[in-house]
Amino acid sequence: VYPNPVENYFVVSGLAKGTLISICDMAGRKIKTVTATGSKEKIETTGFTKGNYTITVSSETGERYYKLTKL
Repeated sequence: VYPNPVENYFVVSGLAKGTLISICDMAGRKIKTVTATGSKEKIETTGFTKGNYTITVSSETGERYYKLTKL
């Protein structure tokens, strides 16, 4: 997941097609969900408020979690 901190977008790489990417705020509210169509996804954050978010990447091999800061 890069860049971090983020301004307008971030990229998740190393994905399998169909991987689910969920973005939640620190209160646990799901802000956005994206299904990967390739090995890399660019996700826009222009509508997000400043603060910290949790990114969950779910695939057949399990889940990975990342912390993201929106400037």
